[in-house]
Amino acid sequence: MKHFYITLALLALISSCDSSKKAVEATPTPQVAETVEPKKPAKPALPAVVVKPAPKQKTMLVGKEDRSALKQAPFDSWFNPNYAKYVVNTDYINDLEKGLEGITITTFMGTWCGDSKRETPRMFKILDEASFKNQDLELITVDRTKKKPTMYTDGNNIIRVPTFIFKKDGKEIGRIVERPVESLEEDMLKILNGEPYKHSYEN
Repeated sequence: MKHFYITLALLALISSCDSSKKAVEATPTPQVAETVEPKKPAKPALPAVVVKPAPKQKTMLVGKEDRSALKQAPFDSWFNPNYAKYVVNTDYINDLEKGLEGITITTFMGTWCGDSKRETPRMFKILDEASFKNQDLELITVDRTKKKPTMYTDGNNIIRVPTFIFKKDGKEIGRIVERPVESLEEDMLKILNGEPYKHSYEN
């Protein structure tokens, strides 16, 4: 009988350990939450830098132009100083003012031509001194062949530049070609007064 009670006690002990073990096993292991670092916002892409090529500078003018074109680079390097340093012979200005009434002047010149660079600024300065109207002055710049722009050169017999053509009532009364025979002022006055005049290349 004594052995019976001992056996019951052992069974009770074993069963109690087993249940506690199950209880332990049944208890869930607390989970540690993972720390997730917030994603850094992506840096905005920098806008692409577009490098525009510098505009090409004209080295030659061809076509109908305004005098203001000659005052801009690179032509101002010769036009402005040649205009400034030319001393107009004022003895002729009053007569030129009278003679230029009703006259139109067409200037054919090359921005590549040494004679044009010298004489054109001088002519413009004389005309300014004589109060010549800008609307009666036409400026045509030609290429090295002196044929383009053909819409202006055709029929004008442009062989050398500069060529200053003086017209009255639409008809040519004379021209100064490349350089004056005496001076621009004197040659102009002869043409305007209807005196005998031959330009530098006329037979």
